[in-house]
Amino acid sequence: MNFAEMCICRSPPDSKPPTRFRNLARHVSFAMQAAGKWDAEAPARITKTLTDMGLVQFRQAFPKALSGGMCQRVAIARILAIDAPVMLMDEPYGALDALTRASLQEELVALWQKTRKSIFFVTHSVEEAIYLADRVVIMTPRPGRIVLDLPIDLPRPRDVTQVQFNEYKRQILGVIHPSMRAGGHSAGSQS
Repeated sequence: MNFAEMCICRSPPDSKPPTRFRNLARHVSFAMQAAGKWDAEAPARITKTLTDMGLVQFRQAFPKALSGGMCQRVAIARILAIDAPVMLMDEPYGALDALTRASLQEELVALWQKTRKSIFFVTHSVEEAIYLADRVVIMTPRPGRIVLDLPIDLPRPRDVTQVQFNEYKRQILGVIHPSMRAGGHSAGSQS
């Protein structure tokens, strides 16, 4: 699998895109060029993608002018612009406040329902994993081994107060807590 087949959305420590000297439109165009997806229609795809992500009015803005949530939308826009069938999202919402995180979770579910792209979402939040995933995989600390592979069979939209939601949460926490006692570290959850 190469860059054009999979794109990574990762939250850097400061939650800003890695190149501070590119505006939003140039961040998206860079991803398209790197993936070999640049053609005559590319500028129109950039505008459409930024519009879809609610960022078109910021197309000339630089990362320092953006909130953490907007920076995450830029990362997703890069993925959408190259039309990668697989998205790897490595704790993209970890540095965000609870309200922004919840909003982006809802946007991600809507995006998935629209595109049906495969999304591998790494998180340490049990609730986030259950809310977003069709399948939750729990791994041990080093060396990483799968200790639970759990299909999540809940209708969407999901309600975190639902009895079934909390049954999944209890099941997952029951696996995580023994791992914490044995290794001294939390097992990460991946969805």
